[in-house]
Amino acid sequence: MQIQQISVSGLFGIFDHVIPLNMMDERITIIHGPNGFGKTVMLRMLNGFFNSRYSVFRTIPFSKFQVKFDNGSSIEVVKTFDSSEKTKKRNHIVFNFYEHNLEKVSFSLKATNTPTDLDFPVGIIDEIIPGLSQVSNKFWRYIPTNEILSLNEVIDRFEDILPLKTKLREEPKWLENLKNDIHVRLIESQRLLNFDPSRSSRLYSEATTMLPTVSAYSDELAHLIQSKLAEYGTTSQSLDRTFPARVV
Repeated sequence: MQIQQISVSGLFGIFDHVIPLNMMDERITIIHGPNGFGKTVMLRMLNGFFNSRYSVFRTIPFSKFQVKFDNGSSIEVVKTFDSSEKTKKRNHIVFNFYEHNLEKVSFSLKATNTPTDLDFPVGIIDEIIPGLSQVSNKFWRYIPTNEILSLNEVIDRFEDILPLKTKLREEPKWLENLKNDIHVRLIESQRLLNFDPSRSSRLYSEATTMLPTVSAYSDELAHLIQSKLAEYGTTSQSLDRTFPARVV
């Protein structure tokens, strides 16, 4: 079984894309388009599904993501938004699998079962997850969306980033079989992210921090400006001290 087509509806609230894959001998598909239209995001969603990195579906705005296979079957990820007071504006994500002449089977991506004992200190969560800042003992602010998240919500949203050894969710057999049949690997250029060793956790050696490239460039520019100002001050003082001798 091979992937024949991937598509998305409502990406970022405005884009609908359909990408048929080249199934000929070379099996190479080139995806091109303007920056910001969601090319890499669609590949992340594809990688997220087949490698159980489901947090991508919680953080990326979309309504439906679908993968069609060459045997006529398909899987779709549907995201709906519930703004009722009881659910506290949670997103509901459902996987629907369709096979020829068989009834649709579904799996709801519910909240994870938070383990009682974590495999790492809670205090380093904001060092592991980019954009997360601890605001109290039990709550964190996710800076990109300005949301306040509890520990359960952090684990639920970023389960694939956190170094968890315990399986947090039981999945149906059909879903496990489907993911085992398709092998997906995403190789990102990380042109927008840089590794920041200075902010990596000293308590957990595997925890790394990614810094936006624009932030890295601005920090580097600020450092260069400070360095040149210091150099200018030193040169200016030296010239002031030697001015009488140079005049004579």
